[in-house]
Amino acid sequence: MPAADYDQAPLLDLLPLYYRRLFPFSQFYRWLKYGRSFSTLNEKVMQKINLYKIDVGAVYSHRPNQYNTVKSGSFQALEKELVFDVDMTDYDNIRSCCSAADICPKCCTLMTIVIRILDRALGDVFGFRYTVNKWSQFENCHANILVFIND
Repeated sequence: MPAADYDQAPLLDLLPLYYRRLFPFSQFYRWLKYGRSFSTLNEKVMQKINLYKIDVGAVYSHRPNQYNTVKSGSFQALEKELVFDVDMTDYDNIRSCCSAADICPKCCTLMTIVIRILDRALGDVFGFRYTVNKWSQFENCHANILVFIND
């Protein structure tokens, strides 16, 4: 589907329903807390704000809400995520099939090649061992690299 055809308006009606009936709060809570940050599960807050996007940051040595209570310098990031955002629009000068946010099977092949090159470079050249590549149905893909600071 071309990005121009995407209509975000239905989300206003559908997100409350999704968070009320389908969202896996317990599993999501266990995944996010990672033993570090959240102390209670509050489904009503998430149902009320109807998130469009969630960004997950670093894993820290202490709970983020304890930042001002721990000894200076002891609040450290233990793990971080490095993200490479690859947009199809960056390849408009070499694509002969589509342009802008339009995507076809040829574009998907091109993105697969880009991801493989990026994966290889990140592993062979920089030594990253843990990568997760995500493809968006719109015009981009993300290469997420989990970097262990002490690794």
